[in-house]
Amino acid sequence: MVMLMSSCFILSIREVTGYVLVALNQFDYLPLENLRIIRGTKMYEDRYALAIFLNYRRDGNFGLRQLGLKNLTEILQGGVYVDQNKFLCHADTIHWQDIVKNARVSPLVVPTNSSVTCQKCHKSCNGRCWGPKEDQCQSCEYPIYCCLSLLPQYCCLSLLPQY
Repeated sequence: MVMLMSSCFILSIREVTGYVLVALNQFDYLPLENLRIIRGTKMYEDRYALAIFLNYRRDGNFGLRQLGLKNLTEILQGGVYVDQNKFLCHADTIHWQDIVKNARVSPLVVPTNSSVTCQKCHKSCNGRCWGPKEDQCQSCEYPIYCCLSLLPQYCCLSLLPQY
């Protein structure tokens, strides 16, 4: 008898205490839409709180195309490793320094888009998105901090303190 496990529980995950590892899978979308925080109390390879790699079928044109992490705003400890995902788009359009608490110390391994079929971010996202749609812009837990970390032309002046 074959047991089918439902992956619906993934949609309800909002917080991870340790790390998130997604590797060697054959799906096109990672449905962690409600994940907001990764604490990183334990890390993959003692360095990464988020590791996503080798998610494609070697014999065809199928694999992870989009990270469904649009509500992820904080990684408290550890770095990010997103590599060798042949069809993945938009991993390089995320400003990971706004998510990783200590980005100067924590390793960030995120290559540029490897797929030629990647669509650009929606124009309202200012080049920072999880996907091509308007509702897939990168959001930030602390908007003023994020605003200050961007280039001035992308800074939202209404978020800055008035002196």
